[in-house]
Amino acid sequence: MKNTKENLTAYIDAGYPIIYINHFNFKEVDDLIKESVTKEAEIREYSNSYGHIDFESKKPYGKMTLAEFLDETALSEDGYEKEIFLVLKGVDSELKNPEILSRIRRIVEKMLYDEEGYSVTILIVSSELSIPREIENFVSVIEIGVPEQNEIHSLIKEFCIVNELNDVEEELINELLVDFRGLSKYQIEQILRLAYVDGGTLKSEHRELILQEKEQVIKK
Repeated sequence: MKNTKENLTAYIDAGYPIIYINHFNFKEVDDLIKESVTKEAEIREYSNSYGHIDFESKKPYGKMTLAEFLDETALSEDGYEKEIFLVLKGVDSELKNPEILSRIRRIVEKMLYDEEGYSVTILIVSSELSIPREIENFVSVIEIGVPEQNEIHSLIKEFCIVNELNDVEEELINELLVDFRGLSKYQIEQILRLAYVDGGTLKSEHRELILQEKEQVIKK
């Protein structure tokens, strides 16, 4: 079975015009996008809160509407020397606007008709899955699942390295693999930080705290 990164990369390589990434943690989505697109590509981001922003620094270029952003970054006459990815975050309400949907369809059509030198992929990022009927046939959905055991192991090891926890034994890490099963990457990282703040280290005594926090997450 392919993991999330492999699925996203496959969709991109196959030329899917709109990819809908359904997840609550936008930072995690950003990391996924960085890992999946080529370094030569250009990522142009639109945030419902700030307008057109720099994908790396999150510095706003200037407040603008989504319609203006699409016109400037994907429907202008030039500026397509590189492969372009439009990252649209928090635009659920705008996707109900016929003018926005019309622009998105124009971008898709330019892709589907293989307009020379034009490669623009739309990445819609939202914590809610709501796909307008007008574009649903062009949309492929990516769900970010929970980490697998080897990924959880890497998260714990990386946390230990960053926080210089050199005395954490492999036996404890293997126990934590079981405790963290079923949680998202974000939830695992938050609980690890909480355990670390509690004692400045990571010991078997923290398993009770970890299991309590996991129970709280599950109740939500």
